[in-house]
Amino acid sequence: MRLKPVLTLIALFLFAPLGAEAASHPTYQSLWDGVAGNCRKETHPDLVLFYCERRASIWYFTQPGTAAHPGVIERKIVQTANGGINIKHTGWSFGPNSTQSAFKALMASIRALDKDIIEDMKRNAN
Repeated sequence: MRLKPVLTLIALFLFAPLGAEAASHPTYQSLWDGVAGNCRKETHPDLVLFYCERRASIWYFTQPGTAAHPGVIERKIVQTANGGINIKHTGWSFGPNSTQSAFKALMASIRALDKDIIEDMKRNAN
């Protein structure tokens, strides 16, 4: 009877890395599934945005047929160590090499927008 707990522990050690691997290697669909039911969706010609209030983030999913597809960008508001606010960007490009420059351009445009927003917030705070 003690064999069952031992086998369970062995199974956990053997298969736990598979879960960690899947989480560290998301797909376009797994990211979509992670936000689709929990966030407000807004569809645009080139992008689908998900506004996730609980996560303080906005997710950008490229639409099929656009140069940067398939790609995903998360913009997340984070608090800095000194109590300020910053915006963290995380991007995933799942397309071939031919889509990489378009994805990088999309990421750069979002970063530039956020830089302007942060600078404006700092000016208004003073």
